[in-house]
Amino acid sequence: MECQFVSCHCDEGVEYIREILAECLVYFHDLSHSRLEYDSAMKPLPAPPVPGKTEAERFDNAVRKTFTVSKEEMQRREAEWQRNQDRVKQAKKR
Repeated sequence: MECQFVSCHCDEGVEYIREILAECLVYFHDLSHSRLEYDSAMKPLPAPPVPGKTEAERFDNAVRKTFTVSKEEMQRREAEWQRNQDRVKQAKKR
């Protein structure tokens, strides 16, 4: 397929590019407005249920639930870190 710009004159090519850019700008402008309308229509999800009698207790339980790591996971991460440290020490000795 032959390039359209090779056979046309410079002025025609520039005009063609301007038309394409204008169409793209209109498209993206419309897209940004529809995105804003979509975002404003969305409602946030409700918070998941967390046990606790008071708000402070529920907050504490939610934070603990979010940041708690199992013992097995912690041991796996520590073993991986130790292996990496051993590799670094071996590389420095060479």
